[in-house]
Amino acid sequence: DGWDGCSGYHYSDSIIYGFSHTHLSGTGVPDYGDVLICPQSGKAKTQPGYLFKGGYGSTFSHKKETASVGYYEVYLEEDQINVKLCASERSGIHQYTFEKKEGEKHILIDLDHRDMLLSSALNLIDKNTISGYRISSAWAKEQHLYFYLKLDTPYKKSKIISKNGQHKLLLTFPEETKSLTLKIGISAVNEKGAANNLNTEIPGWSLHELRAESVKKWNNELNKIQIEDENVTNKSIFYTALYHTLIAPNLFSDVDGLYRGRDQKIHQLKSTKDQQYTVFSLWDTYRATHPLYTIIQ
Repeated sequence: DGWDGCSGYHYSDSIIYGFSHTHLSGTGVPDYGDVLICPQSGKAKTQPGYLFKGGYGSTFSHKKETASVGYYEVYLEEDQINVKLCASERSGIHQYTFEKKEGEKHILIDLDHRDMLLSSALNLIDKNTISGYRISSAWAKEQHLYFYLKLDTPYKKSKIISKNGQHKLLLTFPEETKSLTLKIGISAVNEKGAANNLNTEIPGWSLHELRAESVKKWNNELNKIQIEDENVTNKSIFYTALYHTLIAPNLFSDVDGLYRGRDQKIHQLKSTKDQQYTVFSLWDTYRATHPLYTIIQ
């Protein structure tokens, strides 16, 4: 909670509670943070550690953490899980490697995490496929987020946790599970749109290929401005700043050109080459960021 928690991550953090799929950058409001996924080893925990003592969450160290465009890697110390994440425009891959041999392995999907939940659903399609949605309220009074999730390993047991107003799903995998990969697509339109986004953007299971594709797309953007400087630090500072300017606004239309308008109706773009964006803040960014867009976009 608070200013440092608004994006879902701050460098001063020492605990990770899970990995969500939407994030704001540079704001003072706690919207987004949708569909938190928490991998676990041993005894399953379903309550968040930031609300309940002994709840889920794991410490981590920046010494065992890597971040680059479209990619994140971290080691969860308590659960002894190495995590690799990679993103495309509307989809992403999670890869978990479990170092703890004893005990069952789990994935908790927590739809209660973050802003106030208005409505939600969790659909167990088969042992490898889950879909659902969460409609929530914060600064955005009715935000829709739909998801479609595929597992490379079928779960052994599932438990929907709905008592006391909770909206969570616990998936349990065999004790001998060494690694687990999941991929997830999101949409503001519906679950079908989330599935279509995932199947279009990530038809396979290779995190390495997705990372290479992400780097290529980011290079296309960052290469719009080329500087010549033998000082590596200067170049790093410049391109990091340029990268930050491109985090927002957020892509909001699906691969088929459908998007949800502020009237809560579904609209169709004239061409799939067109794209709809959201979170287009005017607060201070009109000073320099928007003039920059007129040049490089």
